[in-house]
Parts: sequence; C-alpha cells; structure tokens
Amino acid sequence: MNRAHAFSLRPLLYVLPLAGALAGCGTPAYEVVTYPNGRTRAPSTADAVGYCQQKGQTAQILERAPGETGVMFRCM
Repeated sequence: MNRAHAFSLRPLLYVLPLAGALAGCGTPAYEVVTYPNGRTRAPSTADAVGYCQQKGQTAQILERAPGETGVMFRCM
C-alpha cells in the first residue's frame, strides 16, 4: 500500500517545478504601480530607472513613497 501511494505522487513531483517555472516567467522584473495622477511607485530608484529605460524615457524621481515603500517617480 505504501508503494502505491508513493507512485501516485511521483507525477505531481515532476509537474510542480514546471508550473512554478512557467508562473515565474510571467512576472515583471520589478513591481511598478501606476497612480491616476500619472505618478508611479517602484521599490527602488534602480527599478524606476530600469522601468523608464525600457519605455525609452528618463526617470524623474519625485519623492519617497508613502510609508517608506520605495520611490515615487515619473517617466519623461
């Protein structure tokens, strides 16, 4: 009985890493949140610069984000 139980779990052990890898491919390298007033928040200045460079623009750092959760910036 123990052998049958272990055999039924084996396919699951192969599928879980694949599912994790596929889920990781869809996430952005940095978390950027856009607010209605056109300002955006990123975890760090480097993330803000990378986000704007990806859009072909330059980052203008405005201030620290509320609660010290990163920086507020605008792409120009």
